[in-house]
Amino acid sequence: TVITYGTDDTFLFKVPQENIKTYANVGGIGSGVTDTIYQAARNFSSVNFAPGSGSYTGNSVATISVTGNDDFVGSGILSNDAIRERFYAVVTAVSGGASYPTVGQVIDFTGSNGEIEISGQNALLRVLSGNTFSANVVAVVSSSQADSKVKTLATANVVWTAANGNAYINLFKSDVYDIVSIQDANGNGFIKSYVLDNGQRDDYYDHGNLILSLNASGPILNAGTNPNVTVQFRYFEHTGTGYFDADSYTKGGLDWGAIPSYKPTRGDPVRLSDVIDFRPVRAANSTEFLAGRSPKSGSSFTADFEYYLPRRDKLVLTKERRLTVAKGVPSESPSLPADLPDSMSLYTLDIPPYTGSVDDVKLTYVDNKRYTMRDIGKIDKRVGRLEYYSALSLLEKVAADERIPSTIPGIDR
Repeated sequence: TVITYGTDDTFLFKVPQENIKTYANVGGIGSGVTDTIYQAARNFSSVNFAPGSGSYTGNSVATISVTGNDDFVGSGILSNDAIRERFYAVVTAVSGGASYPTVGQVIDFTGSNGEIEISGQNALLRVLSGNTFSANVVAVVSSSQADSKVKTLATANVVWTAANGNAYINLFKSDVYDIVSIQDANGNGFIKSYVLDNGQRDDYYDHGNLILSLNASGPILNAGTNPNVTVQFRYFEHTGTGYFDADSYTKGGLDWGAIPSYKPTRGDPVRLSDVIDFRPVRAANSTEFLAGRSPKSGSSFTADFEYYLPRRDKLVLTKERRLTVAKGVPSESPSLPADLPDSMSLYTLDIPPYTGSVDDVKLTYVDNKRYTMRDIGKIDKRVGRLEYYSALSLLEKVAADERIPSTIPGIDR
């Protein structure tokens, strides 16, 4: 999958297959390990630049490092184009006396202004300044055997007071899964009166909220006898770094069949097991977003994965009067299996790629003709008549085609 930012303004990237099961232990690396490789922008907050010495006198120098399966892209002293493409730094605080840089200024590491040198999992940043300052640095890193973040279901309660009204209820949590109950202080339920907005957007996870349905009766709140409404709901807690994929849900204990879908602004709904999801997440009870990674535009996301396939079977009755299933072969376009010898097919079974319930299997009745002895007798008479007239027609044709010469030349009898 090639990660490209387009006009869709989305951080959801479709995998070129559907019904993805897992990325782990697919490439033959080891149990629970992926062979996923991708490039993403990583944020390094409050990086301290200090005056250099020796050959770095007159410069401000800092080192940033990565660990584990992360590496900086490139090696040695980077070209100006590589620096512009892979690094970005903004000054956040200055404590020295030099005039450069100033707070809010973007640092220029290119040309005679400085340089960036990559050595293993370390990047040395040098800028012509000699000042002491801090900066937020964004750098492109390459992750190998990358692992996805984990989503785990949790339960929370929100108490919404009368002062806020009843038309809208903010849940103050992102990535809401479902609503368990909505009750006012008097114990009245209103779960059917509200529509859930789970907070998902094309490019981020926002707080979920409830919106009172049109013409629905919501709780009548007042500071005296009915001061609040309590909402209990389930949402996903997120751990780890990187992105979300199919494994994010199953690693957190959710059944694969329960993985939710999302309807983007443009296009059809998509199961979240079938996308690579880099959307940032708004922190609980906050306007801030949690630190994450953004994929590098134009880069490749390389991974092996397993996915579920559909299958077509037959339910058959054998001559021993036993019911059995003739199984087809899983395929993207499955075909029905051949009939079993000395058996009668009763139903065809269309089994979807993941069968979470028997209700998901589509049964189609096979219309087998059944004949009584009276029917067989009628068929026997019809066959007899057919044989008689077929033989008669054949004799008539033979007679018509028979050549009988006459005594008159050129004329047959």
